[in-house]
Amino acid sequence: MMSKGISCLSLCGIYKKNLKLEEKNNFRRILELNNTADHSDNYFTFDSDNYLIVGRTDHLESTTDPVVTGGAVLLFLPDSNQLANGSELADWFLTEVSGFNSSWAACLIDDRNDQLLLARDSAGAQTLYAGYMDGVLVFTSSLTHLKNLGFGLNYDAVANLLHFLYVPAPLTMFEGITAVMPGESVLYNSCKLLDKKKIKPFEKISDNLIDVPPEELLIRYESLLVESAQKHSIKTGKLGLFLSGGKDSSVLSIAVKLAGLDNVEAITLGFSDRSIDEGEDARHVTKHFGIPLRLMRFSEDEYLSKWTDVVNSLGQPMGDFAVLPVYAAIGALGDEFKLFWDGTGSDSSFGIPATYQEALGWWLNRSAPFLKRFPWNLFPRGFSYTADKLISILHGYAEEQFVSWNGWSGEEISCLTGSKPDFSSSYLYQIYAECRTPIEHKTRTLCEVWEPENAYRKVVQSANSQASVVRFPFLDKRLTQFTRNLPESQRYFNRQNKILIRALLAKHLPEHIVAKPKGSFMFPKQYILNGRNFELIKRYLSDSVIKNHRLVDAKIAGQYVKEYMQGNKNLEDRIWILLMLHTWLEIGKLGRI
Repeated sequence: MMSKGISCLSLCGIYKKNLKLEEKNNFRRILELNNTADHSDNYFTFDSDNYLIVGRTDHLESTTDPVVTGGAVLLFLPDSNQLANGSELADWFLTEVSGFNSSWAACLIDDRNDQLLLARDSAGAQTLYAGYMDGVLVFTSSLTHLKNLGFGLNYDAVANLLHFLYVPAPLTMFEGITAVMPGESVLYNSCKLLDKKKIKPFEKISDNLIDVPPEELLIRYESLLVESAQKHSIKTGKLGLFLSGGKDSSVLSIAVKLAGLDNVEAITLGFSDRSIDEGEDARHVTKHFGIPLRLMRFSEDEYLSKWTDVVNSLGQPMGDFAVLPVYAAIGALGDEFKLFWDGTGSDSSFGIPATYQEALGWWLNRSAPFLKRFPWNLFPRGFSYTADKLISILHGYAEEQFVSWNGWSGEEISCLTGSKPDFSSSYLYQIYAECRTPIEHKTRTLCEVWEPENAYRKVVQSANSQASVVRFPFLDKRLTQFTRNLPESQRYFNRQNKILIRALLAKHLPEHIVAKPKGSFMFPKQYILNGRNFELIKRYLSDSVIKNHRLVDAKIAGQYVKEYMQGNKNLEDRIWILLMLHTWLEIGKLGRI
């Protein structure tokens, strides 16, 4: 065991052999500018000859399982007698990590051997970043802490942000700062990066599940789900369950009742537009189980007033529009609720099947690559859905087939920035080369690329920036291990996924609730983009602001902004990310040096 170990919401530190007092004092001053540290009792500081670390604890009592971290950053500081030589730090951790559970990131410092190890859970729910500056290793769990450290902008990251609507790891918006990849451990010393290793995400369980009857598999899954719910709960205080009424959050409602948790209240984010409001779906589920429901609807003015706070809470811009309501809800409820649950995490275990059209297009891309050279964009659309879908797939990049977000194209970015972007080295493109089936490609695109930098990020950053805690019960180690070892027929079949989850829902919920179609969460982007007569666009995408930061051509960007304001809704995603980027730059006073 480590002599010092702490679980915290966030941390930021510097490491160097024989740190100077001046270097420490400068770091403290900058952290205070970023409001990272204050004198309240939930902050801690570790100070030695070689490092200075500041962090924030969560003050949650221990759960039934001491290794459940459920959304935490773990810090380990071994004493000088525990590790005999430098190589043992990574070896020890890669052995001990098998005992960690749920979502976590870990930092281990071996002062004696001048080594620091950073590691991240395989789902990527937590983040860690590091880089050298003036001979000092800087590391943090949130990029918000680095705003005043003087790092320049990474222009490759800007191009990726505009295209994908997020910054794919290991890139970050800061030049010289890289992200630890999901399921990776990285070893540093005072001078350089020493080694990288993959962390095994799960192991094969001892018994073979192929011949186990479906009824028995359902019983086992149900039992593990209850176990996870108990591990990730709290004994005192209120627990808020984000509930959309979809399959995953409804399963967590089942877990709440089966586990006998009586301190849980469901939280649903709604809108006045009934076509995208999820309140009715959630109400059916909570009424059946007798769980209290809190339906939260924020006005356009409330969202507009929170825009700068939301952008400021993010370490770097992102395109998941749901960050607005999540941030607003946690901010409104944080004093009342000690813990929040999020239902992200089951897709990576069960898989996301491709539609018939997607699968056909995928195989055509693989087996007949010459079709890519055909001018499909000249064909008229509207003949049939299948034809339109295939033309779209064959016209676009095969690596980006399952990217459903609509960022700026490479050609548009070339015009905007004056530099042609190259995305071929991104993790998204690497995945395509490794995948052997459409379902594998679609699942990995969404779960290994989109979720870590968007789905998890929006919840974790929204919670941590407001001193709240979020956990992901579907990431429980035993539950994930069991699910990934299920026979394929219980994970997905005939283009339908989550077979076992559907069986669990059918067992505990009436058919009219289970059968009700449920789409993806929709946020009315016009609240932000169009609100108060395009107020935010006029403020942050003005000609003067764009020219001041010199990232994009003000004249060309202005033409797109004008076209959007005149009614071209197809530009929503592109204007959104351009707005978030320039808001982030203005708040942090970052830009071209």
